[in-house]
Amino acid sequence: MARSPALPSYTLPVPLGPLTPEQALMLALDVAQGLRWPLRHLSAAGLVVQRNPASATEPPALVTVRLAADELLVNSSAVPKELAGTRAQQQAYAGEFARAYQGLAAVADAAELQRRYEQARADFPPPDKDVLVPRPTAAQSVLDAFRPRRGYVVTPVLISLNVLIYLLMVANGAGPLLPDPDIMVRWGANVRPLTLGGEWWRLLTACFLHFGALHLLLNMFALRNIGEELEQGIGSVRLLAGYLLAGLGASLVSLWWHEQPVVSAGASGAIFGLFGLLLALITTTLVDAKVRKPLLASLGSFIGYNLLFGLVPGIDNAAHIGGLLTGMVVGYALFLTLRRGAPKWMLPLVLGLLGLGMAGAIAGALRLLPRAADRAATAYEAGLTEFQRREQRAEQLLATLRQSTTISREEALRRLQTEGLDGWRQNLQLVQRLDSLELPTAEHQRLLLLRQYSRYQVRRFRLLHRALAENSSAYSDSVRVYQQQAERLVDALNKMDAASGQ
Repeated sequence: MARSPALPSYTLPVPLGPLTPEQALMLALDVAQGLRWPLRHLSAAGLVVQRNPASATEPPALVTVRLAADELLVNSSAVPKELAGTRAQQQAYAGEFARAYQGLAAVADAAELQRRYEQARADFPPPDKDVLVPRPTAAQSVLDAFRPRRGYVVTPVLISLNVLIYLLMVANGAGPLLPDPDIMVRWGANVRPLTLGGEWWRLLTACFLHFGALHLLLNMFALRNIGEELEQGIGSVRLLAGYLLAGLGASLVSLWWHEQPVVSAGASGAIFGLFGLLLALITTTLVDAKVRKPLLASLGSFIGYNLLFGLVPGIDNAAHIGGLLTGMVVGYALFLTLRRGAPKWMLPLVLGLLGLGMAGAIAGALRLLPRAADRAATAYEAGLTEFQRREQRAEQLLATLRQSTTISREEALRRLQTEGLDGWRQNLQLVQRLDSLELPTAEHQRLLLLRQYSRYQVRRFRLLHRALAENSSAYSDSVRVYQQQAERLVDALNKMDAASGQ
């Protein structure tokens, strides 16, 4: 296949002179207008103009001016036409622009150029739609999320910390796709009985744990997007404070909402807090009224959609709402530090007050929320009463079947199923529900024995039902073994009760 020859092109570096890159961009725009080269594109990265031919023998060209740290990169490239010209002609065009720039730079009004830049920047395209911004490869985009740079320091550290903890969990036996809840608890997930029992640090550690790779990837994608934009706008210190405070607020609301203990973990509460922080700042005078309404509509729709998605079972939407509200409070507080003319001491003062407020909220929760333990104790006693009622009914059934000669085989099978086997299955489910209550450690140990006791009884009554259905004595030894194992557990429970004085 034939290949078209490369079009002539030439790049000339031009020193900025006494100007900043932003001021140099406005001066380059003046140069293009003075040369009467029509503007094709203007952004924070540079500009593109077209040099139309002055005569029929001159080829047209596109001149691209890109901003660098201390220079302009002026590139002149032939357009794909029959009259493409030569590289020497492109060099001449770039030189023509450079000479005009250098002549104006010596007498330019830097303050006026800066003022014009601030006015023009509102119309600049975003980086992802800027033709002058190179598009990174997928691998580069992933690596960039972890690479600190100017205006992007705290966000990559937070992302790296979340990913590192996930990798450590997997290396120590956690499932990469869906780790066991017990493992999450050992690593610091937020669980009401443990957090209120003195392990208050779980309010923070839970913000860096994730239920598998997909959970981690979704949260880190969101953190990279909101974190990069917000950190460049408000600074690294404010972003870090917002993330941590919102994470703590999310954990507190989750703790308050879920009276029945759940294992809560993930960075989404803290990330919702960053969106809440941004939402609060948009409503202030920091944002021009002309752009405030569309920004609020866009951000509000995004937050609303994600809260609606959070209604799916298994998602801790209470943490999302808690993080969002906490972030809004932090945002309005930080507004005091971002106003024009705010003194330098305002930021540490506001952060200190926010920290004291969060410490007070945590202390209050640890003191007031444990009162729910009284309700848990009542539910526990009621559950044990129900457990004993089913247990007695099942044993009375066996006694009745041994003594009665009038109960038909079909009736005996039906009652073994409903009063015996189904009753013990219900007891097993009951014990599992009771174990989720906020109870002392000793009661959870007791429930562990009751759970195993119920399993033995389920197996025992299943075999009794099978033996009667098959009119067989082949299961007698197995029934006896399960009964003995259940009796040993009863002895262990009695010893536990005696040791605790019950």
